[in-house]
Amino acid sequence: MSEKIRVIRFSNIWNGPLAENVQHKFAAQHALNIYRSKSIYTFIPKCACSTMRLSLAISNGLISDVSKYGWIHSNNTTFSANLSELITAKFAFVILRNPFLRLASTYLDKIVNPNHDTAKVKINLLKKYTNVSPNELTFRKFVNLISLNNTIRFDIHWRPQIDFLVYDNYDLYIQMEKFESNKALVEKNCNIKIIDARKLTLHGNDIFKKIEDKNFTDVAPEEILGLRTKGTSPSLVSMYDEETKMIVSNLFKEDIVLYDNNFNEKCSNFKIIN
Repeated sequence: MSEKIRVIRFSNIWNGPLAENVQHKFAAQHALNIYRSKSIYTFIPKCACSTMRLSLAISNGLISDVSKYGWIHSNNTTFSANLSELITAKFAFVILRNPFLRLASTYLDKIVNPNHDTAKVKINLLKKYTNVSPNELTFRKFVNLISLNNTIRFDIHWRPQIDFLVYDNYDLYIQMEKFESNKALVEKNCNIKIIDARKLTLHGNDIFKKIEDKNFTDVAPEEILGLRTKGTSPSLVSMYDEETKMIVSNLFKEDIVLYDNNFNEKCSNFKIIN
């Protein structure tokens, strides 16, 4: 029986040298080796990526245990696959997230939170738009800013998920919202133990008690941060009104099609909180 041929996605789009194919180089950089099983995991920020990068680091033998967790932040590309590894991979999977929820999570974790890593994301964005001060950067203004001048690809935390896909097709597409039910399948196929990093990162919205009876589209970051320091947070859905939902629907059209087609869902089916 012949082996499956893995079609490299962006090499089909541009006829120039692969070494100069910027789209492929970006996707390949985020295709990470799980060496013992010859598997490939496509790393997409805000899609359980800290959990997976920690699990890969331990499985690949680069760190001994979770106490060395900080290593992963300086080694995003340490396990990046070369062309041979991409083509001969025995198993390939990717975790996809509802694009609306991913962007709201990015805003809360990378714009509202004040720590060093997230501050850099916010500062770099505002350098492009000097007429907006940090505490004016509400979710509505954030959504409007990333819709300008190709800013949608300015930072990997909100860059479209479709850009990260190195293959035309993967063996397994995991719906992040149902990650737990797929974990055992990944562990079996990849010979890896998945280690939950959420208690180490302390930035996912799932660690907070959700506020779900108010709309936060135009609420200032400082007010939201005040809630989060007390253990509560806006739900991801509560960040949207009809206008921001429409903008995101247009901005992330390809991601929405990718998600809906793979999981037989309509990811825009959530109620706006007034």
